[in-house]
Amino acid sequence: LGDYIDRGKMGMECTMLLLCYKLRYPDKFFMLRGNHECSQISLVYGFYEECSIKFDQLCWVAVNEVFRSLPLAAVISDRIFATHGGLSPDLVSLEDIL
Repeated sequence: LGDYIDRGKMGMECTMLLLCYKLRYPDKFFMLRGNHECSQISLVYGFYEECSIKFDQLCWVAVNEVFRSLPLAAVISDRIFATHGGLSPDLVSLEDIL
C-alpha cells in the first residue's frame, strides 16, 4: 500500500525488487502509490539523496516517473477499497483518485 521508499538506506533496492516481482508476476503482484512515492515528499525525506549518492539525479527523476504510473487505490473482490493512508499533496479532489 505504498511507502516503499524513505524507510532506510535501501529504498532503491526495495523498489527495484518490488518492480521485478511486478514484472515476473504481473497478474498476481500489485503495488499502490503512497505519499512517499511523490517527488515533493521523496525530495525531503531522503530518497532524492539516496538516488544522488548511489546513481544520479536522473535516476530519481526516472523512478518518480514510474511512481506516477502506480495506481492510488484498488478494489479487491468488488468490496474492499484499498489505499495508502497518506496521499500526495497533488491530489485535491476525489476525482483525482477516480
